[in-house]
Amino acid sequence: MQNWDFNISFVPEAIIDIYEITRYYEIQQPGLGKEFYEYINESLELLKIFPYIYKRFYKKYRISILSKFPFNIVYQIDKQGKNVIIYIVFHQSRNLRSIKKRLN
Repeated sequence: MQNWDFNISFVPEAIIDIYEITRYYEIQQPGLGKEFYEYINESLELLKIFPYIYKRFYKKYRISILSKFPFNIVYQIDKQGKNVIIYIVFHQSRNLRSIKKRLN
């Protein structure tokens, strides 16, 4: 496993995903949205250092499985730009076919 120092960037839809999930949790229980947001940021910090920690799941995309909340992060590594690009944050109960369709 290689150790890198990558940047994180997002496609607009991924930002919307994170916003909507954070908002949902905050409505369900005050403070839970903030907890989710902090946890996903911790997960993204890990991807900055170890972007190759997760295997490919579809084409050039990798999937990070969150443990504290039932969500996954779909991302791609741009080696030349030393960038981890976040494409989707989705609930683990969602069908992977619908996720793959969104990536096409």
